[in-house]
Amino acid sequence: MISDHGDPMAPPGGEQTGGQNVYVRELARHLGKKGVVVDVFTHWDDPDRPQVEYPFDGVRVIRLAAGKKGYVPKDRLLRHVPAFVSELGQMVRRDRRVGSFDRYHLIHSHYWISGRVGRLLKARTGLPQVHTSHSLGLDKIEHQPRAVDPSRLEEERAVVTHADAVVATSPPEVERLVEGYGAPRERIRVIPCGVDPDVFRPRPGQLPPGREPEELTLFFAGRFVPQKGVDVLGCAFARLARGWRGKPLRLVLAGGDGPRVPVADWSPQRRLLEQILRAGGVRDRVTFLGPVDQERLSLWFHAADVVAVPSRYESFGMVALEALASGAAVVASKVGGLSHTVKHGVSGLHVPPVDDEALAAALERLLSDEALRRRLRRGALRQVRREYAWQRIAAAMDALYQEVGTAWPTPLMAPASS
Repeated sequence: MISDHGDPMAPPGGEQTGGQNVYVRELARHLGKKGVVVDVFTHWDDPDRPQVEYPFDGVRVIRLAAGKKGYVPKDRLLRHVPAFVSELGQMVRRDRRVGSFDRYHLIHSHYWISGRVGRLLKARTGLPQVHTSHSLGLDKIEHQPRAVDPSRLEEERAVVTHADAVVATSPPEVERLVEGYGAPRERIRVIPCGVDPDVFRPRPGQLPPGREPEELTLFFAGRFVPQKGVDVLGCAFARLARGWRGKPLRLVLAGGDGPRVPVADWSPQRRLLEQILRAGGVRDRVTFLGPVDQERLSLWFHAADVVAVPSRYESFGMVALEALASGAAVVASKVGGLSHTVKHGVSGLHVPPVDDEALAAALERLLSDEALRRRLRRGALRQVRREYAWQRIAAAMDALYQEVGTAWPTPLMAPASS
């Protein structure tokens, strides 16, 4: 696997740590359980981590400096791709377990920069390429036109039109790939993200530190970037609080800039959110947790009265899925994969994106109706058990790998287990 900017073992809540890191880690872990041997190549962005790590049976994480060991913003990683490919080739040739690319079955690239790495490796080695986009530039450009380099769209088009198989995580993504990029429909397979039920599960009677029983709690988890819509949530919370007459409200935010981050180092979205909350007179009702681990995250998902996922766009929406698996009542933007992952009226409620008035109304509806919250929580758990177990996802991916490999002259071989 190639996951250039998404180290699967990076701690949650970092600037470049999100759904892709979780996806790659859990997919590799569950493929390993099925006997598939996986090498994950990623950028060595944390010098304190070893270059080679063995986190699970059959899985190695191999970190490459690619010209610069240490943090590199993902929008600057493209210039390091030639060095990444060169170093990867050297590592494979030196590796006593592998020795040459002939020992690999295929390349599975994640995100468009890794897709370019995969394209170059495919051209050099003849290995088939499976690609998962995780997010698409065409979605981002609608909301942040200045944040998308035109070269990204060109590269995404090249990757999805030349890959031997493309994995879409939801049906809406299929249409985006076909209509927006010209991807061959017959090469696309819908395989959703999965969730670990041992971590994300209902936790009745357990309250995380800071959760006050006398308060009604809204919860958000995610990076503080425009895509995630935390500014929209801030506006909606201020609007909701102005007319609220029930139990005290509290908004709890996990991820992004936590309480120990100096004001001088706040991200632009944190600064904007502070302005919104202070202008709305609700800053004292908001708690910033900063990055939290998965166990604590699941506790908050279940303990919160409502979980808000106000994203401007999402190819899938891993946070929403983890919240559903924890038995949360979810309000999510009706965009991209969220429109499929959260089923309106069954496992959550939909609202239009970037509409703080509609979001405030949906939050008020849920907070005012405990019976509705219970019904959505039950629906969420049924949906997750039926559709999103990682064992099921890994089996579907393994079947795709076999399909791609069978149609290709490369031997179905993987590196020998350590």
